[in-house]
Amino acid sequence: MDAVTQALTTGFAGEAQSYLRYILFSEKAEVDMALASTAELTALLGEAADTFRRLAEQERRHAIIYLEALAGLRDTSDNVAVAIDGEIGDIAAYAGAAAAARMDKQEKVAAVFGSVAAVEQRHEEELRVLSGRLQASQLAGRLSSS
Repeated sequence: MDAVTQALTTGFAGEAQSYLRYILFSEKAEVDMALASTAELTALLGEAADTFRRLAEQERRHAIIYLEALAGLRDTSDNVAVAIDGEIGDIAAYAGAAAAARMDKQEKVAAVFGSVAAVEQRHEEELRVLSGRLQASQLAGRLSSS
């Protein structure tokens, strides 16, 4: 991978992680608001939640810029195929992580990885069904226009 592609890939990953982190921080600030002991603290926590949401949106836009530069946004059928490949990679990674956790006698962590892998498997299956339906619809569209 050349240096520019590496920088774009690293940038995308960082911006995507920041986006999610800020969304989670915003949600936590909203939970904390319900526990606040004063109106002033409630207002400050609300401001924190709003700030995190605003920053998250900016990070999301940055991630899109990097992904577009990497030609990572394609037509929907291609995006579904990329998503299927991603889910397959996740399933394998989590299965490996679960096995490593079991070897370290960390059964709770292994169970978490196993549980997430099972969800990723369902994602893959859902995407495969969608892919098949998209392909059938596109084929039918080509046949009817002939």
